[in-house]
Amino acid sequence: MYVLLTSQSDGTFNLPILWTGKRFNKNLFDILGYTLSRDAIRNGTSQSFGIFNLTEPSIPKGKMSNGSKEDTFDGTTVTRKAPWADDPTYNELDLRKAQTVKDIKAHASNLILEIAPEWKQRNILAGMIKDTATDAENAMWANIDIIRSQSDIIELSVADMTLEDITSFNVSLDSLWIPEEEEEETTEETTEETTEETTEETTEETEEETTEVVPE
Repeated sequence: MYVLLTSQSDGTFNLPILWTGKRFNKNLFDILGYTLSRDAIRNGTSQSFGIFNLTEPSIPKGKMSNGSKEDTFDGTTVTRKAPWADDPTYNELDLRKAQTVKDIKAHASNLILEIAPEWKQRNILAGMIKDTATDAENAMWANIDIIRSQSDIIELSVADMTLEDITSFNVSLDSLWIPEEEEEETTEETTEETTEETTEETTEETEEETTEVVPE
């Protein structure tokens, strides 16, 4: 959008606005008495005719309009906006929580699609209903169910998060998507393996000490 400003006695231009539009059409010709082309914008000479850019900035998050729109001119651009005030209904934490839940759902969807595209999911479901699904397909569906269940659990945890928690939250963290039971099993297996290795090493050391030949 462009505006035509009022000519001052010293040759400069200022408010009020005489014309507002996107094209240098007949309305502008009726005011100036001559026609301007797009070249006036491209080569930067439009301002010498009193034509400047008009901008209407968006209301920032957490703010709201507080009165009627007003025009201000900084010498190069006319800004049209109403005064802004704090929005009492704005709650950053609630908005961040809502976005985080959307991010969780989106990530869960991506994980499921990595297991099976939508057409494959429909085929598996149809096979399960007809009891013709293969073991591999049943395994795929079981993994999909795990992701859906974990997504529900993670989404519920968002309700208790602080703004700091939300900021540091990483939805793609692998550990979030592993059920607690599996984590416990993995920990137990690791512990058992470590114990077995330690026992084997101790046994080997004991055997070596026992088989040492004592000189006569």
